[in-house]
Amino acid sequence: MGRTADGEAARAADRLRDQVVEPPLVVLEGAVTPDGSRRVRIGHLAGRGEAGRAGEEVGPEPTAARRVSWIVRADDGPAAVRVVVRSGTGGTARSGWLRVR
Repeated sequence: MGRTADGEAARAADRLRDQVVEPPLVVLEGAVTPDGSRRVRIGHLAGRGEAGRAGEEVGPEPTAARRVSWIVRADDGPAAVRVVVRSGTGGTARSGWLRVR
């Protein structure tokens, strides 16, 4: 038997419910924060298949984005930072390097 989109979505939902898949991790690279917080777990984001289907009862609107912010300090002249997001199911995304003045 082949896999179906509904079957894949159900298996992914089971993994999330059972916490087999860790929530995405956002990491600030290249800078120091005053409080030392460079890593933030942002929780799972809604995927394309979580909006509900016709006839299904749907809960609150799924969240497809999260905002994370840091205050950074460049001690000795200009510095550069980037943000890296790692997800067990979505892979890794890296921003470009941003100059801190």
